Amino acid sequence: MFDTIHHTDTPVLSGRPLFSAPETPVIAATRLIAGDNGGLLLQSHPYSAVTVAAGCLIVPEKGDLVCAMVQGDSAYVLSVLERHAASAPLTLSTQDTPLHIRAPSLALEGTESITMKTARFSLVSHTSKWVAQTLRQIAGSLFVSAENAHKKVENLDATEAGHIAQHAEKSMVLDNEIGAITSRAVLRIDGGQVHMG
Repeated sequence: MFDTIHHTDTPVLSGRPLFSAPETPVIAATRLIAGDNGGLLLQSHPYSAVTVAAGCLIVPEKGDLVCAMVQGDSAYVLSVLERHAASAPLTLSTQDTPLHIRAPSLALEGTESITMKTARFSLVSHTSKWVAQTLRQIAGSLFVSAENAHKKVENLDATEAGHIAQHAEKSMVLDNEIGAITSRAVLRIDGGQVHMG
């Protein structure tokens, strides 16, 4: 698979080929070691510059057993065969290249926890469902826009705020069995018509 390709039409100068044939790539299973500048090197080829192949999404670390291809002064880490520390997390990285996952259906399961951290997060869906025993939302500003909204609370619905303003373009209805409006300072009721009783 990695045999040297010989060109019969290579130009010849003074009885020697003008262009030398490329070296045969070597596939090796080896450990990663740390270089003098802090970079990673292959234990079997410590003088070859190591580059992580585009298809190797798991970030290799020092001490890992990797499958590497070496050709001349260059080496590519193709895959991580064994982690140096079995408990170390697996890190998927595409360097500076975006990562797209496309499938008819996608399931992501974390038996203990899932954490997502990003500067911007967008969720676009025809139907969305959130089910939780406890749901906490914390935001500097919260904006909700909907054509229709319906909320049902079986027990207590409590709101605490410095100021509350409610505006209805057409009508507002308050219906309850027992009601009370309490104001510690001033209570004002203003309307074109006020009906009591």
